[in-house]
Amino acid sequence: MISEVNQVVSYFAYAKRTVLGLGVSTDGGVLGLSPGDNDYPGNWSHG
Repeated sequence: MISEVNQVVSYFAYAKRTVLGLGVSTDGGVLGLSPGDNDYPGNWSHG
């Protein structure tokens, strides 16, 4: 259990440093979601 928690925390720390190092701005957006082609948030198409 402790090892799993350690791995999850380490991954998120790594991901945060990577995003900050690349200069990615998350203002007004959500990381990890595919942009939809309309305002419906359930639409994950790339159309």
